[in-house]
Amino acid sequence: PGTKVVNLVPEGAPDKSDALFRLKHELGCKRSLFFGDDVTDESVFEHSDTHLDIGVRVGLNRDSSATFYVRRRIEVDTVVRMLLHIRQPMLD
Repeated sequence: PGTKVVNLVPEGAPDKSDALFRLKHELGCKRSLFFGDDVTDESVFEHSDTHLDIGVRVGLNRDSSATFYVRRRIEVDTVVRMLLHIRQPMLD
């Protein structure tokens, strides 16, 4: 299921939650922020206790396991800009 999408995934393949966990480990990241709008993103939201710090669903879906949501994709850009603005003084 999804919006105008077909996902072809081999049986037993890692999911996005596995990918996030591996990426955090490889990069040495302690924190993560994940935006998702597809049913395949739910694996990340469902593992928020182990792999994810903040999960944000793009588009309201009451069945989603994401902690937060934004209404539209453009709001993702707004959130990222706000975070960069907050972070900038810390980098100077």
